[in-house]
Amino acid sequence: MELIHKTETQRWFNPVLFAGMLLFAFYASTHMVAAGDTWVAMACGRHFDNHGVDTVEPFSFNSHPAGPSDKTLEKYPGWTRGIIKKWHPTGWINQNWLTHLIFYKLASWFGDDGSYNYNTLVYWKFSIYFLAVICIYATGKLMGAGDFLSAAGACFAMVIGRTFYDIRPSGYSNLLVPAFILLLALTLYKNYRLIWLLVPLVVFWANVHGGYLYAFMMLVPFVGIHILLQIPRRWSICMGFVGLWLVLYLMSYQFINNNNYLQVQKILGNNEAVPALFKDKILIVWVILAAISVTLTILKSIRSAPFYAYHIGAGLIYFVSIAPRLFLAQIPGNLNPQYKDIYSSFISTSQMSFLFVFVIGGLLVMAMALKKERFIALPIKGIYHTLGAGIVAFLAMIIFNPFHLTNLTHTFEISLSKHAESWRQVNEWKPAFDFMDKTTNTPNPVGEQEAFGVLCILMGIALVVWLVTYFIQPRPDNQDRRNRKKQPQKNSPGIFSWPKIDLAMIAIALLTMYMAIRSRRFIAIAGVACPVLALFIQQGWQMVTTRIQWKRAGLLQPIPFSPTVHLFIRYGTVVVILGLAVFWTTKYKRIYLDPWPTDDRYNTVFMRMTASHLKPFGVCEFINNNQINGRVFNYWTEGGAVAFGQKPDPKTGQIPLKLFMDGRAQAAYDHKIFRLWQMIYSGGPPARKAIRKHGKIPPEQMKEVAKWIDKQLKRNNVWTVLMPYAQENSTFMKALRAAKNWRTAYIDLTWRADKVSARGQVLLVDTDTPQGQTLIDNILKDKIVFHDAYSKNLTTATVIMETQYSKRYGDLYKLAKGALDEHLCPFSVQLMGRVAGIIQFRENVVEDFKFLTADFVQNQTSYLNEDGSILHIVAVDNAARYLAKFLPEEKEHYQKLIIQLREESMSLNKNRIW
Repeated sequence: MELIHKTETQRWFNPVLFAGMLLFAFYASTHMVAAGDTWVAMACGRHFDNHGVDTVEPFSFNSHPAGPSDKTLEKYPGWTRGIIKKWHPTGWINQNWLTHLIFYKLASWFGDDGSYNYNTLVYWKFSIYFLAVICIYATGKLMGAGDFLSAAGACFAMVIGRTFYDIRPSGYSNLLVPAFILLLALTLYKNYRLIWLLVPLVVFWANVHGGYLYAFMMLVPFVGIHILLQIPRRWSICMGFVGLWLVLYLMSYQFINNNNYLQVQKILGNNEAVPALFKDKILIVWVILAAISVTLTILKSIRSAPFYAYHIGAGLIYFVSIAPRLFLAQIPGNLNPQYKDIYSSFISTSQMSFLFVFVIGGLLVMAMALKKERFIALPIKGIYHTLGAGIVAFLAMIIFNPFHLTNLTHTFEISLSKHAESWRQVNEWKPAFDFMDKTTNTPNPVGEQEAFGVLCILMGIALVVWLVTYFIQPRPDNQDRRNRKKQPQKNSPGIFSWPKIDLAMIAIALLTMYMAIRSRRFIAIAGVACPVLALFIQQGWQMVTTRIQWKRAGLLQPIPFSPTVHLFIRYGTVVVILGLAVFWTTKYKRIYLDPWPTDDRYNTVFMRMTASHLKPFGVCEFINNNQINGRVFNYWTEGGAVAFGQKPDPKTGQIPLKLFMDGRAQAAYDHKIFRLWQMIYSGGPPARKAIRKHGKIPPEQMKEVAKWIDKQLKRNNVWTVLMPYAQENSTFMKALRAAKNWRTAYIDLTWRADKVSARGQVLLVDTDTPQGQTLIDNILKDKIVFHDAYSKNLTTATVIMETQYSKRYGDLYKLAKGALDEHLCPFSVQLMGRVAGIIQFRENVVEDFKFLTADFVQNQTSYLNEDGSILHIVAVDNAARYLAKFLPEEKEHYQKLIIQLREESMSLNKNRIW
């Protein structure tokens, strides 16, 4: 029975719900999310398209070597070596290879004259979430939540994941997780043979994203619970508790074997070796408790009360015996603050995981004590088919993948290795809620947690209400016949039967939510719990109102909504959908289709949605035009864009200027490379020492930091550094600015570094190297090829001032004015302001700034309706500041103009963010 039932004359409501779901999927796809992985995908996809899929990494000088090598294979028999090379390759393991190829093909197929059409990737994103919302809705319908609540749950799922939906391979997992859950629902509610669709789903999933492991993870509780539901009740309790205790042991063993834990134990002086997995005392306790449990189950003479009492008591005793490993772990006071925060976070998340598994696992196992007919269960044949499909899918995943078995082992290596916690210090791997992250006091910049927090609260409330109402079922046979009316038969028409429990789907929903609580990147898939939430609300309402109806009138029927309420909900839904449709489509037009004030060059829908106007397009053209090669120390999350922007060797696919590292992390690099990048970027031991002593790095200490960084770069044969200008205030860039041998060779900055929106790229070269000094000399002699006049004028002027090349001081005004005329932006104005420091140019600069401000005031309306209007506004703002300084008698006039410009830019910024 649905809360909102249909009549023959009101079938129009279903298309309205469908339109509403597509509208929410559209809304979910409109969020602006940075595109770091998108550019890695494009670089990899181009390589695969041109050279095929292999393990030879073409972008970095620090990446995994392809293998296994002959030396590695020496320990294996000769006849196995060819098999190992084919079925367990090593090197660059790109689990997302097919997504990368699809991205590149989409952009290149629909491009014109050799250019790429990146907007096709936006259409891909919309398609993904249109399909995802339908899968979530269909799951709710199959489970019995009804049309309205299923649609509402699907829409809520889109809101929950919206800020995490970006254009990257994980988008496929955001679709395939709901598709997988739908497949399980079809298997359970329609036909168990449909589970064989798992095979093609997993094969495709395993080639587009590493998240395919989710399918196998959730098959375990799905199959396990249905097996427990088919065996006798006592065996269900026995096997459930024995399995739960084993999982708790494995979690505790993984905790004490973690690299962070072992390092801290050494600091504490606890040098005892971690016991072997099968020689641990806790495992012996598990064996004893499991043996007693099996014995009690076999002995039919043992009554239910002592049987259940033993399992509850043994579970508590086992928990008390194993919990001290996690809950008594010490945190030394002498750890450095940064590592102390990381270790504290590791301790707290491990403790939370342990408690969650103990409590939820215990409740799920205790549910097995209910009568079997209270549960929705797969038939025995359905379990056999599910096991068979799982095994075939597992084998097919290995066979139909270019990396074969390594595609699986690589996933476990990055998830469970001793360095896994270190990799997870990046923001997207941190806990869902900011208060759980002990490593920082600032909000996590990746996604938003609020909607997921609402889901957690609603799920908790709905689950408690559902449990309470489930166990207060009316008992007509036990009622005092004198105090009730004639009791209708339970099977009579209109009689409400207490719903059966779908324990497996409930467990999967809770586990998925737990994954999201542990790591916020999984909030994107947490919406698959919404069908279960919708079901709890549906069944909870029915059970509560049936209980009330029974008390009032002796009827086993839910209280229906009145026709007026039905009409209000239906027409209210229509009004809400129409209102949101108008509001969201209007906002989409304003932000993505109208003139974009943020940038006047890179302003397609894709560029706006992914902030890709910040990517290093210009500097890559500079690298290509001047055939710069060798090694570069780059900002690691920008590496993919730098790789894609270069022209690779047509024969090998190798790029000329090799990266230090990029965002592929474990897929292409050892953990030690990641740590080395972090150490160099942070300034290493000299920077740590200075900060520990002074709280910051004094100027005299910065030179020591610069020497240390320079030494590390030279040791790695790095002669170029490429950084986004937004990193100009980092320790790394401040140190290089203090070094005499590192000079700017390219700059295309448009915005000031003291602004959040600072953007542009800076290429530095080591003039201690012949190629570095030659590049600087050629810039001063105008022998370098630039892709546009703005970057040429800006770079040349910067190099003249940095090197104090007096022979070209007379060119500074011409260069600065050329940059301003070519691209009116804040930094071109600032460059003019710096040139005004040379007295012979000041009068010209003042006249240029007066013309600039007067022209803007006169033509303000037309300028505000152009692309890049914020750049124009802030440029005029900067010019007015200089004029207020140079012309004191007109200071008040320019200060008023500055206030007006600031308000205008803030308003434009606010209205162009979604």
